[in-house]
Amino acid sequence: HYGNIGASNRLDFTAIGNAVSLASRLESQTRRLGHDILCTRRFADLAGISGDPLGRQKLKGMDSPEEIIGLMKPTLGD
Repeated sequence: HYGNIGASNRLDFTAIGNAVSLASRLESQTRRLGHDILCTRRFADLAGISGDPLGRQKLKGMDSPEEIIGLMKPTLGD
């Protein structure tokens, strides 16, 4: 879901829902898993992309572990 959320004197455009939560949880694991870009196995399969399999990871607030794929490792100097 997305839209303006707030009070009449202050509105913020935001997105909420399971997909947004999952994306946020994936982003929070990039440093720990050593990749700048992560996605789920399901997304990688649907998009027809491949990467480094990083196993099933328990993500905060998610009911079950997700199989994670690393798509881009950090470049030197990062």
